[in-house]
Amino acid sequence: MILVICGPTGVGKTKLSILLAKKYNGIIINADACQFYQKMNIGTAKITESEKEEIKHYLIDNLNINDEYNIWDFQKDARNIMEENKDKNIIIVGGSGLYLSALLYDYKFAQKKEVDLSPYTNEELYEEVRKMNKYANVDKSNRRRLENYYKTENINTLKPKLLYDALFIGLTTSRDILYKRIDKRVDEMFNDGLLEEVKELYKNNPNSRILNSAIGY
Repeated sequence: MILVICGPTGVGKTKLSILLAKKYNGIIINADACQFYQKMNIGTAKITESEKEEIKHYLIDNLNINDEYNIWDFQKDARNIMEENKDKNIIIVGGSGLYLSALLYDYKFAQKKEVDLSPYTNEELYEEVRKMNKYANVDKSNRRRLENYYKTENINTLKPKLLYDALFIGLTTSRDILYKRIDKRVDEMFNDGLLEEVKELYKNNPNSRILNSAIGY
């Protein structure tokens, strides 16, 4: 069984994933790109060791903060984990629609493009991405994901098909409730030491691509 838990920040994906993993004796694969990186803990609302409740988690803290890692790498690594654990119940949590689509659908990527995208505005880059693939599911306000999509071009010309027999669980709530939860979470992050975490990370890793593009940092 493959369960995919998706939804906006603060809606309760992590808590539900633990409940389901315990109920079905499953493993959890993280699909949040920022949580791949070590030491980016508070600002990513990364699950703690105690919160994991001894459930096996994959693709969390698997990268150094200066490592280069793209959506093609994630697709390859996550699919390998799924293949190695095909006899188990698998729960995939979080991530953008782009990461989940690349993992679960028939997305094929061309060789990574090395190109300077700084002259493009977000709107212009979004239009280029849409020209590449009209089915592209990427937020035009998210610069990092726009660049990542452009550089790892999906060469599918048709709408990709689902490769796995997966059940998608989309969590949602009202905007007012969600914003209150996010406001509370940000307050808790600062109380837990977010500012100190950011200062320490920037002091030691001033040129980290993920650190300089991740929301919150």
